[in-house]
Amino acid sequence: MNANRWRANKSFEVTDIPSLRMIVDLGNLDNSVAIHTPGQSGHAFHSHYNDMVEPWRKIEYHQMLWKSKNVIENTTATLRLIPKLVE
Repeated sequence: MNANRWRANKSFEVTDIPSLRMIVDLGNLDNSVAIHTPGQSGHAFHSHYNDMVEPWRKIEYHQMLWKSKNVIENTTATLRLIPKLVE
């Protein structure tokens, strides 16, 4: 579904579009797909900030990884947050 918003009392111009789209197979989560507008990072100067713009624009999706094995096999980097103990 590619839902959007428009105002019938003014014009039929689209005013809002979905940033996240997903198709979830509740019978088998590994068959689920999704796409998010900007990318995987919310940081403007990060290499993954806008890496999903073109696939989103073309209504393309990527596989949603659910099983630990699939996640591990497809991991390219890991960010570890280690809390600093304050005395």
